[in-house]
Amino acid sequence: MTKELTHADWYAKCNLVEALQDQVYALKAKSEALTAMVKPVPVGMCLVPIEPTFEMIAALFWDGNLDMMLGHAAIAKEGFTHYRNMLLTVGASSPVAIKKAH
Repeated sequence: MTKELTHADWYAKCNLVEALQDQVYALKAKSEALTAMVKPVPVGMCLVPIEPTFEMIAALFWDGNLDMMLGHAAIAKEGFTHYRNMLLTVGASSPVAIKKAH
């Protein structure tokens, strides 16, 4: 047995659907605007983050062993400094494309 919707119920549901549609259109517009801002990474380059992850530093000095990195905080700190300096030499202030090492 189904409950019949009153005129007020239908009106409320229509308003909800319209509100949801407005939100979807707004999100689609934002998505399209963000997509237009994205620049492709040139062939032979890769995108790197401004701040290295712990895993990146561990891979640099200890073959990816995070426990070893945590036991050598001073060397790990040096790794973060070297990474930042490397990006500063290319003038990075946002994620940057750098040449891939082969």
